[in-house]
Amino acid sequence: MFDEPQTSLGDLDEHERGWMLAFLNGTPWEELFESLEDGSAPPSWLVEWSANWGAESIFTIDEMDPYWSEGHLVTDKSTGESWVVVVEPDETIACFERVPGTNRTPRVESTWPIILKYLKSIGHFLVLGHLTINPRWLPRLSLKDTLTTVMLEAGQTCLQGDPRLTLEEWLQREYGPVRESTVS
Repeated sequence: MFDEPQTSLGDLDEHERGWMLAFLNGTPWEELFESLEDGSAPPSWLVEWSANWGAESIFTIDEMDPYWSEGHLVTDKSTGESWVVVVEPDETIACFERVPGTNRTPRVESTWPIILKYLKSIGHFLVLGHLTINPRWLPRLSLKDTLTTVMLEAGQTCLQGDPRLTLEEWLQREYGPVRESTVS
């Protein structure tokens, strides 16, 4: 695990990516490495490199045992890279895709297509679980169109979860009220 120094999150193997997410979710490297039977400690290059990492929640779908899903935007300040990472049950990484554009702050225009591709891939689960989002990364009108389509296909009039909400109620909960433009 982390035998060779890496310089890009894209070079991490499946297990290292899982540990990266555990670290970003608050588990210290020392605790993760204690689980190895060889008594190894985290390499200094990893500790130094990971100080540049950050993660921001994009969405969560839960209350659908055994299915759940969490999407994150993972950034590495040392390289300027950003990654959309989606985790599913058993800590399976279902999406690990680099956001186009190196050495700059990720933008919705770059992240949304990656997120949309994943959301479309899960079909009806998108509206059958309790969906919460970070509105910063999911454009309201585009997500509304996506949810409308999935709800029609699933024969749903409300988004499931607790509480069950109509699409308009859900949009207001997640994004706040629509601000009307005033024209003078």
